[in-house]
Amino acid sequence: MKPKPVKKIGHVAYFDILGYRHVDPKIVMKLWDGRTKLQRAMVKQFNPSGSYHVFGDSILLFWPDSPPSNDVFLIVCLILFQSMFMGGLPVRGAIAHGDYFEKGNLWSGQPIVDAHGCAESLGPSACVACPSAKELADQHSGLFSNQSVPISVKGTCEYRREELPVLKFLQSFNRTEIIARFSEHGKATTGKRVEEKIEFTLELMNAAGVTPRHD
Repeated sequence: MKPKPVKKIGHVAYFDILGYRHVDPKIVMKLWDGRTKLQRAMVKQFNPSGSYHVFGDSILLFWPDSPPSNDVFLIVCLILFQSMFMGGLPVRGAIAHGDYFEKGNLWSGQPIVDAHGCAESLGPSACVACPSAKELADQHSGLFSNQSVPISVKGTCEYRREELPVLKFLQSFNRTEIIARFSEHGKATTGKRVEEKIEFTLELMNAAGVTPRHD
């Protein structure tokens, strides 16, 4: 008998690398592997029914509802975001909540769509809570800061602003340091879109309560 899809309810986090197409895939895989071991171990230990998947430039983290371990879920997201940034692969990410389905290596559900769409639209390198994950952000307000976040307008080169809970940065960086992270592994930092992402990231670090050192 073929296995049936299993319905779960919980949080889904989606992350993707900025500037991925300019980086050697072997470097990406090495960094993904080396910088996500701790997170994978934490998922296995604290929420065995959760799962952690890496493919190409993206990570999907499934965390079925388990209130006592939601702190760990956010720590996993924080460590992932910070460690990839430090490794010269800034990511953008989003957290959503709702019903989803699993069947082997197949997953579907609205929180996956929401997290992916929200992350893909971010101007800065950041991790935000989608509206469906607002309760989680409210319950852990010390880890989030409500900010006016630049969101790309579909089909244009423009941005609009949207108030969203932003997962706070663990470490501050000044403009020079941010440019260094964005340019590492041969990524280009010239051009309007890249320059905007760098400035948006610096702006959000300041606004979220982590003050970068002066150049």
